[in-house]
Amino acid sequence: MAAGVPVVTTTKGAQGLAARHEEHLLIADGADTFAAAVLHLLHDPALRQRLANNAYALVRERYDWSAILPSFLDLVEEVARS
Repeated sequence: MAAGVPVVTTTKGAQGLAARHEEHLLIADGADTFAAAVLHLLHDPALRQRLANNAYALVRERYDWSAILPSFLDLVEEVARS
C-alpha cells in the first residue's frame, strides 16, 4: 500500500489495519476468490488506480512516522513518568 500499488489480501492479512475492502484493498479468502480478485484488478485499470490512491493516502494519514510519532512520544513520556 505504501508503494502505491493495489493490494489483494486475505482477512488475516488485513487484520489490524484500518483498510476497508473495495476502498483501500481487496480482501479475498480462498484460492478461487483470491485469483478472481487479482484478475479483476488486472482487467480494471480504474479500480487499480482508485485502490492504490486510497491505500497510499491511508498509509500516509495513519501509519507514516510523521502521523504516529507524536502519539508514540506521548506514550514514551507517560511510561517514563510512571
